[in-house]
Amino acid sequence: INRAYDVYKELTDYQTGLNNEIEKQVNKINEISDGIAEYNTIIAQIEASGVQNANDYRDARNLLLDELAEYTYFTYREDIDGKMQVYVSGAPLVIEGNSYHMKCERLSEDTGMYKVIWEDNGYGDVYNLDKAYSNKYMTDTGSLYGTLTARGKKFANYTDLPAPPKKPLREDYKQEDGTIDEDTYNEDYEAYEIAYKQFEEDTKVFNNTTGNSILTKIESQFDKLIHDMVTMMNDVFCPNIDFETDGVTGVDANGIDVTLEEGKYRILDVINCPTGADDEVTIGEELFKRIGTERYNVIILDSALTAEDGTVLTQEFTDTDGTTKHKLYVYNEEQDDNIFSQYTIRNLEMNDKILANYSLLPVMSNPQAGENGVYSQGPGGIYDTLLKKWYEKSAVLDPNTPLTVYAYSDYYKGMIDGLSTQGHVWKTMLDDQTKLVESIEDKRQQMAGVATDEELVYLLQYQHAFNAASRYINTIDQMLQHLIERMA
Repeated sequence: INRAYDVYKELTDYQTGLNNEIEKQVNKINEISDGIAEYNTIIAQIEASGVQNANDYRDARNLLLDELAEYTYFTYREDIDGKMQVYVSGAPLVIEGNSYHMKCERLSEDTGMYKVIWEDNGYGDVYNLDKAYSNKYMTDTGSLYGTLTARGKKFANYTDLPAPPKKPLREDYKQEDGTIDEDTYNEDYEAYEIAYKQFEEDTKVFNNTTGNSILTKIESQFDKLIHDMVTMMNDVFCPNIDFETDGVTGVDANGIDVTLEEGKYRILDVINCPTGADDEVTIGEELFKRIGTERYNVIILDSALTAEDGTVLTQEFTDTDGTTKHKLYVYNEEQDDNIFSQYTIRNLEMNDKILANYSLLPVMSNPQAGENGVYSQGPGGIYDTLLKKWYEKSAVLDPNTPLTVYAYSDYYKGMIDGLSTQGHVWKTMLDDQTKLVESIEDKRQQMAGVATDEELVYLLQYQHAFNAASRYINTIDQMLQHLIERMA
């Protein structure tokens, strides 16, 4: 857990560290916009008479535009009086002699991450970070937008990675007489189709947000690995079963009345769950716990609770006054909008009770299942179950390829391989684009640039031409002088 937290923290620290780079680039863009606005005023003043051209100032302004292009995509147009108007994301950056600044603002106090907004022109956010970058809309240009995209908008976890619903299989609905329970199968399949459509919509959102940033994508994938491993092991030590009720009333450990409303829940399988090796034969102690949330909400009932098929749902115990009571262990479900209810890296810790007393770890067979005082081993035991689940392919790494599933043993390798492949593709694209930019710049300099060697050649030519012309004039002057003096 500590190592996983360190890896995750390195990713989040790198995210927040990009704030400094974002702020630096925003300040540079503001500086460039001020320079362009200043040159606009100077150029308009010099060229107002229509006699002079402010070529030097135009060159300086063009250099600023070149520099601005490194940070962000922009559009521009030149007015009739020579002033340049510059727009970023459709909002004005420079209009005539006025520049409009950007500034950084925190997305949330939780992360401290910056977003870039317009300071005083009323246009709000400079960039829309809820859509994936696109060449079509020219949102794949500029280091500022690229840095914002790479960083993402939040610290991602497993809830940001859409998981495809499990498709119901007909053979799983076979009844004792060999026929298929068509009604239940059709009902579950209809629910599956609805869930899959929602999964496709969630995947689109993922591609535009979490999946659009390499950092948040890796965070969500890594957190899912830890989440699934932790919950898998906890579920082996503390297995749950489905429970539907019309309502149950009891008390908690402090004697306060508790009512379980009508609905579907998951509860501890008190009959088949392994137990601790302690004298009290403790059940329901998970190995990994959520900070601030217990695994079960324990409701104490006066009478036993059983399912329709007679399965016992509660654990019998004797109260301090000798009264027989019954415990119902109701699982506290994870909630997408409450991090403290989630088995996520930032909210995980080892069970302090087990660390203090290893005998509480559920490794013994349950006496109510017919075995007493023996370890839960052999076929169907906890060790056998853990080993099988470790190699069972059940985790989807990328929602865009829902049919590609991984086991815990190869999930991490698949994640790193995917990152490496993506990095190689980006490196190739970077090299190709760099060569293209250099080629275009070379052609541009051939047309409009200044070559030192070429200018030196011209300078020497003009110098020799001037000298020749000067000697020619001197010769003509001497000839005229000689004629005038002789004729006189």
